[in-house]
Amino acid sequence: MVDKLTKPSDISQVRSHYDSQVDEYHDIYFSDRDEYAPALVAEEILLKRILDLEADRVLDIGCGNGGIVHTLCTNGIDAVGFDLSEGLISSGKEVFESDGLDPERLKQANMQEGIPFEGSFDVIIGVGLFPHLENTTAHLRTVRDSLGPDGVALLQFRNALFNLYSMNNYTYHYMLESMLADAELPADLQSAFDQRLRDICRIDEKGVGQTPETDSEGRFHNPLTIRSTFDESGFDMDELYFYHYHPLPPEFRAVDEEAYDQLAKEFEDPTDWRGYFMASSFIVEAI
Repeated sequence: MVDKLTKPSDISQVRSHYDSQVDEYHDIYFSDRDEYAPALVAEEILLKRILDLEADRVLDIGCGNGGIVHTLCTNGIDAVGFDLSEGLISSGKEVFESDGLDPERLKQANMQEGIPFEGSFDVIIGVGLFPHLENTTAHLRTVRDSLGPDGVALLQFRNALFNLYSMNNYTYHYMLESMLADAELPADLQSAFDQRLRDICRIDEKGVGQTPETDSEGRFHNPLTIRSTFDESGFDMDELYFYHYHPLPPEFRAVDEEAYDQLAKEFEDPTDWRGYFMASSFIVEAI
């Protein structure tokens, strides 16, 4: 199930956004790794599963600057990846070349035009891609077709249920447009509830923790209902792994950023039930 709180951005907007993140991505994947970064938590989850599965050949769809591909290659795994952003791919190729890795392991390509690598893969991973794709089922089938007979997909989605915890514009819209989408509330109840939500979520305010005018992170998926989407695509959903925990709603990070991030790091546990509500992202493992 896709929650239509936000819609996928126009492809040119997505490309432009990620082209502007070249330096940030380089710092996350190829610089000091001591600081807490949710992207590296996701990488840790993926790397552990890939090593456990003893995968020989791995594809990263939406690979950014190839940071995870680089990590896999340095662990002796035959990994390749592609991304929409020409800027990120160019940046990654420079690092690969300087580190003695084949830069052609990275390609600039659009998932909507198919996978630009031939052959099958033991594992296909994808972080930050599916929130931008309009037809989840169709693209899952593309992934399924590129996996070997015993292949495994590890794909990230944006957690719709986190909106129940974030206490901001997302919460307001999610309650009314998803939770109560089919409810016919009497006018007095509708008005009273709407006003209470507005007060709690402070939807007329701008700033830290509120919904940005342009949401570059794309669509939400519900971890409680996404199994049916995988079933339709020919997959059997096996596990869920949650990451990017928020110990308190996002606005409170502005109060004490260092303490907030330390708490978030301590909360990171991919199988904790609280991830259904406190983690903004989850990874589906499917076979």
